[in-house]
Amino acid sequence: MRERSFLGLGVVVGSVVVAAGCGGTAYITIGSGDSGTDTGNGGHHHDSGSPADAGHKADAGHKADAGHKADAQQNNDTGTGVRDSGIDATGGHDSGSGGDAGHDSGVDATGPACSGTFFCGDGTHGTVVNSSYPCTAGVIGAATACGFGCDGTTGRCGDLVPANQAASHLAAGSGADTFTCTGTQNAALPAITAGNTDVIAFNTGNATVTKNGTAIAGVLWGAAYTPTNGTTTVVVAHVKSLQLTAGASVTITGANALALLVDTNVSIAGAAGSSVNINLSGHYNATVPPFPTFAGPGASFAMKSGEGGTNNAANASGGGGAGHAVVGGAGGDGNGGMTPVPGGAAFGSTFVLSAGGFGGGASYDNAGKGGGGLQVSACGDVSINADVLINASGGGGKGGGGAAGGGASGAWGGGSGGTLILEGATTSSLAGELVANGGGGGQGGIVPIGVTAPADGSDWMPVSGFNTPAPGGGAAGAARSGGAGGAGLALPVSAINAPAGSAGGAGGGAYGAIFIADSPLQAKPSATATSPAPYYAHTCVTVGGVAPAMCPYTALP
Repeated sequence: MRERSFLGLGVVVGSVVVAAGCGGTAYITIGSGDSGTDTGNGGHHHDSGSPADAGHKADAGHKADAGHKADAQQNNDTGTGVRDSGIDATGGHDSGSGGDAGHDSGVDATGPACSGTFFCGDGTHGTVVNSSYPCTAGVIGAATACGFGCDGTTGRCGDLVPANQAASHLAAGSGADTFTCTGTQNAALPAITAGNTDVIAFNTGNATVTKNGTAIAGVLWGAAYTPTNGTTTVVVAHVKSLQLTAGASVTITGANALALLVDTNVSIAGAAGSSVNINLSGHYNATVPPFPTFAGPGASFAMKSGEGGTNNAANASGGGGAGHAVVGGAGGDGNGGMTPVPGGAAFGSTFVLSAGGFGGGASYDNAGKGGGGLQVSACGDVSINADVLINASGGGGKGGGGAAGGGASGAWGGGSGGTLILEGATTSSLAGELVANGGGGGQGGIVPIGVTAPADGSDWMPVSGFNTPAPGGGAAGAARSGGAGGAGLALPVSAINAPAGSAGGAGGGAYGAIFIADSPLQAKPSATATSPAPYYAHTCVTVGGVAPAMCPYTALP
């Protein structure tokens, strides 16, 4: 038995070649010189260890990523002109004939051996990068493609860690739930589908979801909680898939923002003239159909962001607009004053699900309501085509008033936009409109009101364009007018101070936030119609089989 080297594989130890494997796993190749003797035709042929290739087997020294002869350590051709047609483990053939040149063009290999339980492919030895391989009794098993990358510390596929600790707040008790993209999933979860004229309604306060008024069975709901660094309560709903086609609509209401965990894919595809609308926007009252009443999911009066007086005091100032991603617009001073009312402070953190704030004012009913919060976290693809609108905008504030014998009242501030979070292994299409704009502030009151009552601030309207601000009440720039809401790159507008005998207008609400993430294996996502501009990152993934204590969500350049 002779030593034989294999270029690029490792170190020869006797006739054992040890090569570094993938993900810390060792490939072990056991080879033997082919010292067979051809005796047919009376000729003597000595195979010198590397037949017909001057020192290398037929694969230029790599032995098809191995070197173990599958048909024994000695190969003896004993018949005159008889071809050794034995098949090696890789499918190669020994085609040498006795009495001839003794050419052995077979690929002598059993395939690489391995050690350990699982390892990550690295592109060598026939493995595929970002795939996980089992190793059983030294034999490499079938590859599993890793949508979120292969974890080199375990040799297994990394798993998605949904934002806002959502996977830690699933249904508990006897129906305890788990969320995984790599392990065993719950086959009983429902696939939510909707098409033309269908209405899907999520109520996060009651933990229900219906289709055309009939409950969808099998959705697993967690208990409400507040995420780390959050100001909004969130509830998790877990489903198998979500598929919405042309003409479908979705409303999301309730006391909590919604984190929707999806085991497979999300596909939302409208058509020209038959779009898909997902609405979680806020309003000051119920007079603007077809939008839902009051606040978006998770927004509450406790989150009143804009400041303001009683609004009913004589010649009062207007309320400030609600803040969110930026400071809200200031409310105008009343009765000739020159001291604006501050807008609501900015709040929120990266990839934290927050509903929008309420505009400033004395009462719940008249303030512009905050837009809601929606997070969609999918194991598979997230696709939102060009004929889709997801609206988390804040509502407009009510205009002021006035009465004979009394003073004019100030207007109510616009509500701020909420938060949209989309994350999946891939984001094949982000062509739909993703909107979280602020509402306009109302126009200040005057005495007497006269024929034309002070104008309310406007909600953001879909027909106006995704990055067009919602107007404030009254003529822009005129005394007592309300400020426009924030949208696109435009900051919310402050109201104009009022002259003597009249009340101030209210500030516009700030825009909210949009966060989009795909797998670390993918390129930067790209959405085409968003207001405000999104923050892009890669998803958070398990390390060593567990969720990191803190997910970085580093901004992608």
